[in-house]
Amino acid sequence: QKTASMLKQHGGLNDNEVYFKQQQFEYERLTGDSTSSDACMIFYAIDLEKSPKEAIDAAIAHGKTKSGLASSLTSRYKQQYLELLKTNKSAAYQLATRLAGVFDYLGYKGTEKVQGWTK
Repeated sequence: QKTASMLKQHGGLNDNEVYFKQQQFEYERLTGDSTSSDACMIFYAIDLEKSPKEAIDAAIAHGKTKSGLASSLTSRYKQQYLELLKTNKSAAYQLATRLAGVFDYLGYKGTEKVQGWTK
């Protein structure tokens, strides 16, 4: 709460911006990597092979759109998926399966969306 108060007062951030800034701090604490992505905790859940539904719901509740989150997922995972197809098809399939479920949750045809990355 103290951090949120300081970000609002000195950083001029609104409640939603503070929420995502705190998510970025948490991601850095957990992974050691810094990020500017508002979808970082969704990435974190996917990378740990856990359900990102709670993180998705929270992001949407704080003003993110489903299409914006889908774009963030594509930016984060498309290249990784394409590289895995060349080097480790089993890992590529596993990632595609996880991502398809996430895209389905966002209202897309997840399998088609991920398969579309190869075109």
